[in-house]
Amino acid sequence: EKGYKSVSVMDICNACGITKPTFYKYIDSKDSLLKYFSSTLTAQIPEEWFHIGSLTDHLQQIIDVFDLYYFHTEELGIDLYTEVFAAN
Repeated sequence: EKGYKSVSVMDICNACGITKPTFYKYIDSKDSLLKYFSSTLTAQIPEEWFHIGSLTDHLQQIIDVFDLYYFHTEELGIDLYTEVFAAN
């Protein structure tokens, strides 16, 4: 709703139903939360996607990558997904 740059830690806490001290007990900052999320997202990419030469069906690979990005973009919203993608 506000975009990554405009959202505050308090906004995140309110959306999650937690207090600010609880947030900081587990997470150092909004940026570290984004970094954790982006590493989790990246971990979902199948290893074989990094070995294009070893794949026989390149069209299916393109479709699968598109589906993964589309799913996360739709789930997170384009602003947050753009920040995650840029952070990687």
